[in-house]
Amino acid sequence: MLDDKTKAAIRARHGGLQNADDYQLQQIYDAMTPQARAALLEPVPAPKQKRAPGPPESPGTQGKDAPNDSPESDV
Repeated sequence: MLDDKTKAAIRARHGGLQNADDYQLQQIYDAMTPQARAALLEPVPAPKQKRAPGPPESPGTQGKDAPNDSPESDV
């Protein structure tokens, strides 16, 4: 029988298992390699922040020196 910490770790690593019962979690645990079992109780790295879509901004294009893309600049 799995302890609560192991069950929580399996659910955290496999997002679709939030509603899995004890039997299903035990089946998953039994199918894991020893390395995967050991990795379960290691800290999970924080997800990386996603950048907003678009081109990366360079430091030289901010502020008053930034190019003006408005149609009025063609006048």
